[in-house]
Amino acid sequence: MAELVAVLSDLKVINLVARSAADRGKFGLDTGYTSVTLMAGSEEIATVMIGKAEMISPQEMGSYLRSSTSDDIYLVSGFLDMMFNADISIYRNRELGFGGVESWSEIKFTGRENFMLTRSGTDWLLDGKKSDSAKVTEYLATFASLEGNEFADDISLEKDQKPLIQLRVKTVSGRSFAISAYVAGSDTVVSSSLSPGSFFKAGGEQALYRKIFPGSAGLK
Repeated sequence: MAELVAVLSDLKVINLVARSAADRGKFGLDTGYTSVTLMAGSEEIATVMIGKAEMISPQEMGSYLRSSTSDDIYLVSGFLDMMFNADISIYRNRELGFGGVESWSEIKFTGRENFMLTRSGTDWLLDGKKSDSAKVTEYLATFASLEGNEFADDISLEKDQKPLIQLRVKTVSGRSFAISAYVAGSDTVVSSSLSPGSFFKAGGEQALYRKIFPGSAGLK
């Protein structure tokens, strides 16, 4: 059972329902089950098999599972088959930045356009001059909550390709992160220094590029 806890530590064990290999078919653990393996680098820590699901109560689903090293079959809380057979991208890091706007002190844009937003008390200055506070407030509120939506795993950049434009956010504590936009064929993609090697599509309905890089004219 320790292996199951290591893999699915936040699940509630409802019951031990069987202890024989002959009972696997009753619980969907003979064929057609989902196998989940926990790895630490190249080392396999544990593997569990997820079988049938059933209603535990009108509000709760349960699933049958066993460890690869045991015949014990448990009923645990949660619809595990749906969880682990979902699109794997839901488990990937979509983070673009960190901290709230209140922790940011500077946003520097370089590349296609070069300008800087700096905090001055409760206001933000655009290249040292007063900006349109309503536009900047709206931009920062949108930007601070952004995540990458659609991964662009099929893109390839040229070696040492420079970004079309980049911004770097510095916080009052001196930490920073950068977001860069690149032209990739007919597409534009963005990446964050917090997720090296991951790219997100920047156009389309979500218009991610414009939410991150509004241009200085949109902030004056």
